[in-house]
Amino acid sequence: MERIDVIRTLALMFKDLRFSFRMLLKRPAFTAAAVATLALGITANTTVFTFVNAFLLKPFPFPNDHELVAFGRSNLGGEAELGSLSFPDFEDIRVQSTAFSHVAAYSWANFNLSAQQRPLWAGGSRVSADFFQTLGVSPLIGRAFSQADNQPGAPPVVILSESLWNNHFGRSQGIVDSQIRVDGILRTVIGIIPTGQELPIDARAWIPLALQHDETDRNKSWLSGIGRLAPNQKLTQARAEMMSLGQSSQSIQADSSSSFAQRGFHVITLKEDQLGQNARMMFFLLLGSVVLLLLIVCTNVANLQLSRAVARHGEFAIRTAIGATRGRLIRQMLMESFILASLAALIGLLLSRVAIRFGISRFPSEAVDWFSFGMDYRVLGYTAGIAILATLFFGLIPALRVSRMPRQSSLGSLGSRTSAGRSSQRMQSILVISEMAMALGLLAGGSVMVRGLVRLANENPGFESKNVVIGSLSLSEEQYPTAADRARFGNTLREKLGTSPGISSVGFVSSFPLSGSSLYRTYSVEGQSDQSYRENPDAIFKAASPDYFTTMNIPLIAGRPFSFLDRAGAPGVAILNEPLAAGLWPGDSPLGKRIKFDLPSVDAPWIEVVGVVAGTKHEKINRAAPPQIYMAYAQSPSKRLTFAAKTSIPAAGLMKSIESHLHEIAPHQALFSVMDLEAHLNESFWSIQMTTQLLWIFGAIALGLAAIGIYGVMSFAVQERRQELGIRMALGAVPREILALIVRRGLRLGLFGLAAGTALGLGMTKAIGSAVLRSSQMDLLSLFYAMTLLLVTCLLACVLPGLRAAGQNPAAVLRRL
Repeated sequence: MERIDVIRTLALMFKDLRFSFRMLLKRPAFTAAAVATLALGITANTTVFTFVNAFLLKPFPFPNDHELVAFGRSNLGGEAELGSLSFPDFEDIRVQSTAFSHVAAYSWANFNLSAQQRPLWAGGSRVSADFFQTLGVSPLIGRAFSQADNQPGAPPVVILSESLWNNHFGRSQGIVDSQIRVDGILRTVIGIIPTGQELPIDARAWIPLALQHDETDRNKSWLSGIGRLAPNQKLTQARAEMMSLGQSSQSIQADSSSSFAQRGFHVITLKEDQLGQNARMMFFLLLGSVVLLLLIVCTNVANLQLSRAVARHGEFAIRTAIGATRGRLIRQMLMESFILASLAALIGLLLSRVAIRFGISRFPSEAVDWFSFGMDYRVLGYTAGIAILATLFFGLIPALRVSRMPRQSSLGSLGSRTSAGRSSQRMQSILVISEMAMALGLLAGGSVMVRGLVRLANENPGFESKNVVIGSLSLSEEQYPTAADRARFGNTLREKLGTSPGISSVGFVSSFPLSGSSLYRTYSVEGQSDQSYRENPDAIFKAASPDYFTTMNIPLIAGRPFSFLDRAGAPGVAILNEPLAAGLWPGDSPLGKRIKFDLPSVDAPWIEVVGVVAGTKHEKINRAAPPQIYMAYAQSPSKRLTFAAKTSIPAAGLMKSIESHLHEIAPHQALFSVMDLEAHLNESFWSIQMTTQLLWIFGAIALGLAAIGIYGVMSFAVQERRQELGIRMALGAVPREILALIVRRGLRLGLFGLAAGTALGLGMTKAIGSAVLRSSQMDLLSLFYAMTLLLVTCLLACVLPGLRAAGQNPAAVLRRL
């Protein structure tokens, strides 16, 4: 018996499905409009969820990735300051921490590799011995580093990425145990790391940490730390232990040269470290925005369904009169809605594949290798889920309205739709008010992002980016082993580039603004005690050439720039940026003051402050300029340098000339990343640009749908009130009054919608500002702009139905009474 009931139910459902499909085909315009509108919302949802899934929900490409954390020193405000460990800091954690089963340290590096006929630049890292063991990564072929590889005098070795092995070594199986030159040093290749398991994300080569004599100083912070939580350890427990360890470590307290004793270590997940600490909130805000867009889409389709239900009033009246139950009518309406949502979901999945490919093209290229953007079971389940919810949302409301027709008056109501029309009109008005409220939230969020992006574009980075070309290189340790060798190379490069046509000045610096590359150093000021020295803010240390500030147009506020007399052997000189100088000597001139990179009581050379320059942004354009200390490059030459050339020629036109000069003076050196400085500046906030574009696309769609919703309701109202309006005109009402009547009603709906959406709009401005723009303030001006735009749109959407009502012939209307 039960089997027969199941078969009957399935047969009935199939019959309803065929009938509903035929009914939709009879009204192709409605069906196409509903499917297209729904497909728009589903496409946006599927696309954004695919990226949320790839970045946040899928595991990182490491075993048990939830156990992996990144750690660094906390700054004075208690926030994470990753990449700020000294080697003694790392040793304290390795020896004393019980929260981790493994810890490792690494530092970003640039390598010159000998490949084929020309030097090859490769980004990578110097890593501690258990780096890959901590990550849980096993080489594709070969082996990982051992403790012996990190010992002084150990044979030099290197590990390559699979992509580097593919692209430049022909995937030769004999690569392991072969030798290549890395920064001029002959190193044995011992392993290949699989694609997608590189850390950092764009690393292509790794060598042992192999500390230099000056890299064990606790005053130099240059390492990043990673760890794997020990069994049964939670992130909160690790954070508590690390904060305590940083403040009470015996070696730190014994080493009074550390200014870190009042601060602890900060721990975050590896995913937060690689994506950014605000990435989770930003992605979920985008997902919330597209869900809001889907609700607007469903509201719009529900309005279409209600209008269509009124047009089918006669059909439903006849079906009710001949015995159709309310359940049968509801089932038919839901079946039609299910067909619409299913078609829209299929189209949405196809369109989202195109949108995903376009989105991937906007990401940095390294992210494509690291993350998987395929449509897995989560994406398909999400799309199916929102299709089902959409069916219920936009299908149930008109279905319930249809099912409530009085049975006894069904046939008698065939000649009139007034009662059903007015009832549907009230429901449509409620839906339009909801649609306006949700559209206000999306537009307010988009307005915040646009205003924030404009602020970022107009933000003063502290230097001039127009007509400046930059390029980076890392000097070979074998070819330039001493400071004098590196200083000589810098001067030669400056002179050679200065002879290129179109270049008016050339300068270089060890750590370029907005590059993310930093070397933090502690220092003391003459006259300080060993105790007060601890209160000095950490400063980013940079070595700069004499022409660097002129080329970059960094304003000199006081004193003098570096000169070519500031060379090795001459008295040490430094230039401070304004934030640091003002903090150390408020109200007093810093010129002639002296600092040293050690305790005041330690016998270390004093360095005279000879100038003060404006602060330049270093990490992100929307963060304040950090304290910075510049030394003359000839007195503290770095292996890593970035040159800046003031020019009237685009970067592409200078590439060959620069490469020719570099090959002439250093044929073994590889050049990396020659680009216009303006392009480099734009890259620093590409994620904010992309988020702004997405929110404005969503907002524009919401605005268009809100306009269509208002227009539909007002058109429906004019249709239902045509007899009343005709009588009004016959009794003396002029067209202007009829137009005003219709517009007033539409604006009233719009104002109700704005009032209902104010709280949502304020919440969006605060949430998006906090997640993306690092501002916790509600942006009332953005909300005002969004309200104004919606109100104007509402007004325009009411005018056309109002003009149609005002232009009708009252005599023709009266004849139809």
